[in-house]
Amino acid sequence: MQDYLADKTPERMSEICDVPAETIRQLAEECAMAPSVGVDSFKGVMLGNALDFSHAWCIFMAVTGNIDNPGGQPLPDLVPLSPVEPAPEPPSLHDLGWHRTGPDKDKFEKYSFIMEPTWYEAQAIRNGDLKVLMVAEANPALTEMGDYSWQEAVCEKDKNGDYKLELLVSFEIMLSETSKHADLVLPDKSYFERWELLYMPWWYNFGHGVALRQPVVEAPGECRHANDVFIEMGKELCPEYFQFDDLVSYYDIELSGLGLSVKKLQVMGGHWSPGSIGFRKYETAGGFGTPSEKVHLYWEDLEEAPWSQAFPRVDLPLEYRANVDSYPFVLVSYRTIFHSGSGQWTFNNPQLRDSISGFQENPLLMNPAAAKELGVSEGDTITAESPTGSVQVPVKLSERIRPDCVALGHGFGSTVGSVASACKGVSDNRLIPDAGATLDYQDLIGGEAHVSTRVRIVK
Repeated sequence: MQDYLADKTPERMSEICDVPAETIRQLAEECAMAPSVGVDSFKGVMLGNALDFSHAWCIFMAVTGNIDNPGGQPLPDLVPLSPVEPAPEPPSLHDLGWHRTGPDKDKFEKYSFIMEPTWYEAQAIRNGDLKVLMVAEANPALTEMGDYSWQEAVCEKDKNGDYKLELLVSFEIMLSETSKHADLVLPDKSYFERWELLYMPWWYNFGHGVALRQPVVEAPGECRHANDVFIEMGKELCPEYFQFDDLVSYYDIELSGLGLSVKKLQVMGGHWSPGSIGFRKYETAGGFGTPSEKVHLYWEDLEEAPWSQAFPRVDLPLEYRANVDSYPFVLVSYRTIFHSGSGQWTFNNPQLRDSISGFQENPLLMNPAAAKELGVSEGDTITAESPTGSVQVPVKLSERIRPDCVALGHGFGSTVGSVASACKGVSDNRLIPDAGATLDYQDLIGGEAHVSTRVRIVK
């Protein structure tokens, strides 16, 4: 580690991150002396080089003693839910050519991306590996990188004129861009109308917890939760596993290991938590969950990556460095307080799109100094171009953004539904390259360039 850091001086890092060297030194000293330090990483993992950022973050937490300590980085525990048996042996996705597809499959099959980009779906369809696709609580035709490529793939035909994707099913509460391409659109239930057991281990805490979401109103018409449909299909496809009646019965089996049931959770107010099980759990657990039971600053399993990845690289993201002269601005994708998550989840709510109290338009935010150099005024419609796409959008001037950056709110661009189509706005995904555009680089890195794509502005 010391050898690796020898040339990573504050002066050199200052040139990359645009923070004065003295400020870097001051921050380092404060972090070293502080009893605890936390890192807010949300925007960091939205860089194209998310793996490098996350690795550096882990090293920082380790050398400053901030792993699983109060105020530092907690290590959450899995809620000990009981397995539903007998679980059938799943097929090997790698052997079937899925998960990592095409000519690069062997090169990348050892790496895993927790949220598969839309590109992999599109490529699997083109390769003939994916025949049936069921989409629930997602809108890949609009909300993810590579949305245009995905739309093209689901419409692609073989030499006989038949669609390569034989069946596309979309579960929807409200119609979406994905609905346009679906063979079958099934009405889903909203979270006010369905059962859900929430026990995600990456909740922002360090203790156990289970929460029960229960229906408070009846769903209209023929609405059914996607999970209920999957259970009914499972009873036909794999009856030896699907021995339970419905989703509530499934949850009862999972909760049995805790001495709980859905009815007991209801009596308890819908939430179970025994409280904190403490910090620095590695001291009593015999170490960490690694082969050496220690924190690894050097990642041996990435020595054989296409380039040495055992230590984090400090180079700027590929899409950030490329075509700097041709694409002088950095696009920053941001979210607003009015629309949760991707924005598409709340897009058809007219109150949130109200022109007075909501967020109705999605102009390109631009610094007045940068706009003046280009002869651009407030309200002008410009074309923003990246190496992979372009959009036409009006400009809004703001001192809240740097002169070398522009910004678009994430979640706009829908054309489905009267509320959506009545509102202005473009999708930032049109400009951001998907994983397939820079496969050798981005498939390994596992990030999407929401805050590091370069664009140019044409009046």
